[in-house]
Amino acid sequence: MMKSLYQSLVQRGIQLHVEGDQLKISAPEGSMTPELLQQLKASKAELMAWIKKYQTKSAETTVTPIPQAVAAEQGYPVSAGQRRMWVLSQVPAVSASYHLPHQMPIREAIDQAKFRAALVA
Repeated sequence: MMKSLYQSLVQRGIQLHVEGDQLKISAPEGSMTPELLQQLKASKAELMAWIKKYQTKSAETTVTPIPQAVAAEQGYPVSAGQRRMWVLSQVPAVSASYHLPHQMPIREAIDQAKFRAALVA
């Protein structure tokens, strides 16, 4: 009961948290109906106990619903980097590797022959 009440409040943009022995409510204008307020008053003690049980150390606690999975054929949007990796994986000659541009200063003397051999390997 408390979980469903709390989730319905969160869906309306109403946030609740407990400070000491007080229930703090933050609600967008027009979201708190008289019926909802009456329901909160009637179950205040039980709701406070439920919130205290799950409340984190932050000032406010919100419950974010888990998004529904989409069908496999729909897929998910990919980032530019993910798309680039997929394209590279489709080319047989380069599918085993990819490049990340980066430079680092060399601060000590190096053996140039070994360095060249490492680059050619």
